[in-house]
Parts: sequence; structure tokens; C-alpha cells
Amino acid sequence: MSKIKNLKEKVGMVKSRTEDLEESFLKDIRKAQVSLNPQWDSYKSDTFSPSSLGFCKRLVFFKRLGVEKDKRDLTDEWTYNVLGILNSGTSRHEDIQDELEEAEELGILKNLDPKEVGKEAKQQGLNTEFLKYSDDGREGKFQNDDIKIRFYPDGLINYNGKDYVVEIKTISLFGFNKIDTEPLEKHLIQGVCYSIALGIDRVIFIYEDRNFGKRKVVALEVTEEMKQQVKDRVEDIDGYVQDKIVPPKNTDFCNYCDWNSECKKWDEGEKFKE
Repeated sequence: MSKIKNLKEKVGMVKSRTEDLEESFLKDIRKAQVSLNPQWDSYKSDTFSPSSLGFCKRLVFFKRLGVEKDKRDLTDEWTYNVLGILNSGTSRHEDIQDELEEAEELGILKNLDPKEVGKEAKQQGLNTEFLKYSDDGREGKFQNDDIKIRFYPDGLINYNGKDYVVEIKTISLFGFNKIDTEPLEKHLIQGVCYSIALGIDRVIFIYEDRNFGKRKVVALEVTEEMKQQVKDRVEDIDGYVQDKIVPPKNTDFCNYCDWNSECKKWDEGEKFKE
């Protein structure tokens, strides 16, 4: 113990000589982090994203109209934290999708072909189009004109003889501990959107705590009442978009919003000036 203590004392003696190096290295590696994660420009869209429909209506409004996003504040540590969180989530999605493929090899489930799912949706009379496969071929991009959404579901599987949409979510330990037998509301809305568009009324949510890697699986049976509630929400937000009226905001989602600066300019219900 005494040798370790002496070593720590020596480290402390030279620490002041390395602090400038540490700070400089952190700044430089953050430059690389930003370079690898360019900020995407805003663009006006005639569709919604199911992953954002459950968030603040004002955020969805700005996204639909292509309002310019806030510029990244490269002096704020939170900027780099968010980039790290997003990249970590992407990596875990890919790993879990690897597991779904391996599960098929083991005979546990069957991964469905997105193009065939799109055909079946049209046969059900749904106004849905399969657009393309993702670059890695794992996901399919769809568009549904009934509720004006465009999306990539994380997975489409048949398990125990029933079809499911799979949605993967990596979340904080705080959010993870709130999950019991139901998905978080913002995720439930996303799952119901998929059900409306694809005609698959079962959704499996795979939640992973990003702190410790613990998982929970929540299965959702989508009802007609749920579908109507989501359709009403879509119609409500679309009305704000068509009338250029800024909708109410929900401050629960401000931390991850790309339009905080724009949001501060508006009072609820004020006419939007393009």
C-alpha cells in the first residue's frame, strides 16, 4: 500500500505539467468527433417521422416546415455528450440486429422481407409503399400516405407463428427504470404508426439501458382505439402545419431539441412567418 501511495504522490507532483496536454487532446479529439458527425441541414418535408411524432408538437412542426436548426454550440460539453449518446445508440441497434439474424440461424424466429411486408400491406388496402432497402439490406424504407409518414422499422419478424414489428431503444437508466409493462408514450405512438402503415398489430420493443446494458422487452398489441388516437394526433399537427400556426410546446423534450432558439421566438398559437 505504501508503494502505491508513493506512486500516487509522484503522479500528483507531475500532474500540473500534463494538464495542458490533457485539455488540448480533449479539444482536438472533439474536433474529430464533430468531423465524423456533420450536422444535417433542415429540409421541408411533406411527411412525418414516426420517431418524432410522440415528441413536442412544436418540434414536429419545425421539422415538417424545414425550419433551420440551431447551430451546434461547440463550447458546450453537452453537444459532445449528445453526439456520443446518438452514436452509442446506433452501434447498439446494429448489434441487436445482428442478434436477430443469429436468432434466425438458430431457428428461433424468421426475419421478414420488408418488400414482401409492403406488398402484403397494399393487399390489405393500406396506402403504403415500399421505397427501398437500407444500404446494409437489413431495413426497409416505407411511406404511408394515410397518416403522411416515412420510416425505417428496426426489424420485421415472425416469432411463434405471429408477425411483429421490432423497435430497438437505448435509453438512460432513469428512463429504463420507468418502464414496466408498457412502452414509453412517445415510443407507443411510434409503434402504432408502424401498425397503421404495415397492417401488423403487434410490436416488440427492445429496451436497453445504456449505462449497464440491461434489457427489457415490452410487447404491444395495437388496438383500433390506439390507431384512432394516433390518427387524431397526426391530423392535429398537420392542421398546424397547413395553417402555419405554431403549436403548443412540451418542455419535457427541450434537452434534445434542435430548434430551441427558434422556439423561444414564439408564443403558443402565434402565426408562423416564413
